[in-house]
Amino acid sequence: MKFSLNDVEREVKKRENRPEVDSKAINDQCANTVAELSKRSILPPNKAICESLVKFMAETKLEVREKGLFLIGGTGTGKTVALKIISAFRRYPVFYCDRLVSRYMSNKKSFPEIFEHEKDIIIDDLGAEVTINDFGMKFELLTQIITDRHRLFTERGYLTLFSTNLNKDEFVSRYGQRVYSRIKQMCEPVVCDGQDLRVEK
Repeated sequence: MKFSLNDVEREVKKRENRPEVDSKAINDQCANTVAELSKRSILPPNKAICESLVKFMAETKLEVREKGLFLIGGTGTGKTVALKIISAFRRYPVFYCDRLVSRYMSNKKSFPEIFEHEKDIIIDDLGAEVTINDFGMKFELLTQIITDRHRLFTERGYLTLFSTNLNKDEFVSRYGQRVYSRIKQMCEPVVCDGQDLRVEK
């Protein structure tokens, strides 16, 4: 991606105008968030996910959040549940990767514009979608979507939250190092280890 002088000036101005982070306000809001989620019995059991979820919700409530989330881990660790909680509280639309491919194949002409006016969104289950074979040309649709969201992040500060069951090597092998680098720039990576919560003990 090429950056013009205007891009650089806009980024500098955005950082200069960013509100100061009040750590006490964030800690208080985190405590309020934990209390609210606990009261509703929806606090995720996975420690890494729980901490990231609470911090994200507190910072977005105070409008000081700078990055999205990139939840990485095995199946059944609570990634999708955490994203659904954020969606419910923050009204972020959720897009599932396999359905995005179906949507693209049914309406290719209007597809590139679907994210342009969506500010903060969730894209769940990267890697679950099939590789598109369009008249003999194979390509990864999510590569283009991530590139578009990265542009919206750098230009407008839009947040994107992702989840994937792929580990880093699998992710890079499928989407490439450049895409992985872009996600790391616009998201806080959260490694979600632990047992599959869907499997009965």
